[in-house]
Amino acid sequence: MGVSRIFVLLFAVFATVGGGRAGAQYKWHDTFSCRHTGLSGQFDIELGIEHYVDAAIPEGYGLRDSLGVTLSVTEKKSGRRIDLIEMSPCSLGKWAWRDVDYRGNATSYSTGFNVGRKTFDNYLGTIIVADLNFDGRDDIAAVEDSGVSSGPYYAFFMRDDAGGFVRDDFLGEEMMYFPFRIDPSLRRLTPLSPANTYEVCRTVFELSRDTCEWKMVVREILGDKGAGM
Repeated sequence: MGVSRIFVLLFAVFATVGGGRAGAQYKWHDTFSCRHTGLSGQFDIELGIEHYVDAAIPEGYGLRDSLGVTLSVTEKKSGRRIDLIEMSPCSLGKWAWRDVDYRGNATSYSTGFNVGRKTFDNYLGTIIVADLNFDGRDDIAAVEDSGVSSGPYYAFFMRDDAGGFVRDDFLGEEMMYFPFRIDPSLRRLTPLSPANTYEVCRTVFELSRDTCEWKMVVREILGDKGAGM
């Protein structure tokens, strides 16, 4: 079983999300879990969240809360766990996981779950399932940073030949936003992001058939917030 990891910012990765760290003392501690069975025909996702303030944090340092997120991915037919994705979202990304109205929120372009609902500021859910690299296998995107007023930045995990998930650093660092358009025929992903108060930036990323590498092929500024897109 492969293990995909996002870098840890300031806080240790937890041995078990939901059960707490062995022997740990907290000023405040909360856990959350839910199972997503309708996001993919290939796998299910067990979401686990541990949110706490460590008792060792001195007074006067503010809340300084820590957050650990796990996505335990199990094969749909057998129930076998195929990967464990562990995340420690940066401080600006915590709102999506700790807010009760958002932390279990999800969308799937593979099954159609929550697709077409009204969204705002590029937020499509804390977890999104879609085939993002056009290989017929479902991939996972998860919120890593709130992105301030522009909407959340996502981390992207692609299904590999071994059956696990590998983080796509290019999409996470260059695309960041979840694409509003996925075009399998052209192998393109197109996100929109605010350029200023009345314009948006439209960027197109294309996956080469020859090298299987991403490249940016279009970047343009559109007026009136991309009217007609």
